[in-house]
Amino acid sequence: MSHYKTLTTLTNANLTSFIRGNQEEKQLSKNQVKNYLIKLPMIHYTFTMNQLPGTPTLILFDKQLNILSGWFGHQSIEQIESDINQWMTVI
Repeated sequence: MSHYKTLTTLTNANLTSFIRGNQEEKQLSKNQVKNYLIKLPMIHYTFTMNQLPGTPTLILFDKQLNILSGWFGHQSIEQIESDINQWMTVI
């Protein structure tokens, strides 16, 4: 999916219910969000679109790409292994 199409999908799907005002004002707000995001360097865009707070970030997915768990900041190997092992019994 192209960068612009991703932004269009995001703003249409996620912002419509949060933006107040008439149709013209809503479109203006959506365009402002798209213009902001499209100007971000790719690394910032990736962090913004995936709602990653910073590094290190670890995200655990299942085979259907559902997010099972996530961690931000330094975690001990033991803590990460424990969390992953809990999910291994579920999936």
